[in-house]
Amino acid sequence: MDNIDGMHFVSDELDNFFNSYAPSMGSGLLRDNRLRRMEIILQCLGNPERSFISVHVAGSKGKGTTSYIVSRELERDGLKCGLYSSPHVYDVRERFTISGKFFSDSDYLNALDSLRKRIERLSFPSSLGPDLPTTFELYTAYAYLLFNECGMDYGVIETGLGGRLDATNTILPRLAMITHIELEHTEVLGSTIAQIAEEKAGIIKRGISVISSSGQADAERVIESRCKEMGADLIRCDDEYDSSIILPYPSPALLENSRAAYRALLLLTGKSDRTIDLRNMRMAARFEHMHCSSYDYIVDGAHTKDSVSSFISTLDSSPFSLSDTLIFSLIEGKELNLILKGIDRRFKNLIVTSISGWKRSSGEQIFRRSLELIDSKEVNITLCPRIDDAIREAERISESRIISVLGSFYLASNVKEELERRER
Repeated sequence: MDNIDGMHFVSDELDNFFNSYAPSMGSGLLRDNRLRRMEIILQCLGNPERSFISVHVAGSKGKGTTSYIVSRELERDGLKCGLYSSPHVYDVRERFTISGKFFSDSDYLNALDSLRKRIERLSFPSSLGPDLPTTFELYTAYAYLLFNECGMDYGVIETGLGGRLDATNTILPRLAMITHIELEHTEVLGSTIAQIAEEKAGIIKRGISVISSSGQADAERVIESRCKEMGADLIRCDDEYDSSIILPYPSPALLENSRAAYRALLLLTGKSDRTIDLRNMRMAARFEHMHCSSYDYIVDGAHTKDSVSSFISTLDSSPFSLSDTLIFSLIEGKELNLILKGIDRRFKNLIVTSISGWKRSSGEQIFRRSLELIDSKEVNITLCPRIDDAIREAERISESRIISVLGSFYLASNVKEELERRER
C-alpha cells in the first residue's frame, strides 16, 4: 500500500466492530449457504455492489498484486477505483482502499455507521447457518457500501477463499481474472489442482470476459471448460506487452501478474499505449523492504511451495541477494515439509519462531521438522519462540546485515510491530 502509516484510531473502530462477529468457517451450513447469506445482507444495504463496474480476481497467489496493479492504473487513467483485498497485514484499512491509498477517516467512519444501522436487526434463518453475519461477510458488505458511498467508478474485488462459495461471489463483474493456482486450503477447496481450479472458476459468470494466468495445465482445462459452459470469452496472457512493463528487479511472478493486469486494462479501457512502471510499488508483506538499526529486512507473506520458490527467485535477482539469514514461521495447516525443502540451504542461518495473535503457530514443532529435513551441518538452525528474541538473534549472526522474513502475513505483522517498537 502506498500510505500505510501505522495504527490509527479509525482502524481501532473498524477492528472493534468486525471482531465482535464470529470468523467465517470453512465448511458446513455457513459455507454451503454463503451466497444466499450475502444476498440477504446486500439486499438489506440496497445492493451497493451494483453501483460500480467490478473486476473479480481469484487465484492461489498473485491475486493481491494483480488487483493492486489494475486498480492503480485505473486511477492513473482518471477513474475512481476501490480496491478490496485480503488479508490485511498491519492495518484493517488495507482491505478497503482507493487503489492502495486509504480513504479519509470520515469516509471510513460514515460507511461504518451506515453498516451498523442497516444490519442491527439482521438475522438469518437457522437453515442458513449461524444467526449473525460473520466477520468476512461484513468485510465484504462494508467494502461494497464504502465504494458506493464514495462514488467509485470501479471496484477491483479480490476473493477471500476459493471463489465459487466466497462471500465476494455476489457481484456481476465486467471481467474475471484467475491468477496462479496451486495446492492450498486443500481441506476446503479439494486435494488436486483441478478441484481447486473448479472452486476458483466459480467466479466466471455468463457472457463476461475472463483472463487466466493460472500456470497449470490441469487448471487451464477446467477454466476453459467453465468458460465454454458460461459463454465467457477466455483470454490468456502472453509476452506481447512486456516492453511496456517496468519491474523494480527481475521477478517471473511479478511479470506474470503484470501481464495479466495489462491485458485487463486493455480490455477495460482500450488504452494500449500505457507503461506499467512498478519501480516504486510498495505492498504490505510482498517483498517489502524495511530498514531498522542498520539492518535491511525483506519481509514477505509467502506461505505456499510455489510462492516461497518465487520469493527466493526474486530475492536472488534483487539488490538484497546477499541475505544470509531467514526468520521463519508458518501457521498450522500449511505445507511445512514442501516449504522447508524449498528453502533448504538457501540461507546460512534459519531462525524458527512462533506467531502470536488470531492465527498461531508452534515454533517448536517447526523447529523439530526443520532439523529432520534440513542438514544442520549446512545451515545453522535456531529456535527463538519470541519474535523479539528472533530479531535479536538474526541481527547477531547475520554477516550480510540483510535478513529475510518469510512464511506468513501474520509473521510479517509481528515482525513489523516489533521493529517499530524498537524504533520508538
